[in-house]
Amino acid sequence: MNLGLKSIKSRIIFLSVLLAVCLILAVLYTQRIVNQSTGTSLDLVVEDRTLFHQLNILKESVKETERTIYQYSLLHEKSMHKNLDVLSKSLVYQADSLLENQTTSNADLLRLPILRLRDTLINIQFELRDFVKIVGNMETLYPAMPILRDELYPINVA
Repeated sequence: MNLGLKSIKSRIIFLSVLLAVCLILAVLYTQRIVNQSTGTSLDLVVEDRTLFHQLNILKESVKETERTIYQYSLLHEKSMHKNLDVLSKSLVYQADSLLENQTTSNADLLRLPILRLRDTLINIQFELRDFVKIVGNMETLYPAMPILRDELYPINVA
């Protein structure tokens, strides 16, 4: 198997062509790997932004719930009562959507704190119902009110 490579010049040309073909194949393979890595990185950036956006929405909902709790405890309006119920359900829904995020569903290190957060938000939802019951009724909000109204006030008037 001679391949017409009797002279040194033809052998050098053959090796140069072979080296060029190997280099072109290596460049094409490297380019494919870089393109795949770039695509994966872009996907991760999109997932990161989505997760960051969901966390910001959750954070703002928590702040809105806190403001509504303070307002309801001062003003005792029925519209705020309904708003508290909606907000507490929304918080649990947002925690569920965090669990369904592709980044958190694949990472146990992120999933466990979100599960604890969801459980805490469910407990807060129950606590808010108790809070609304207590604050919504003057006799439970001020336990001494019946004594003041029924016993002390008539004595004071007399």
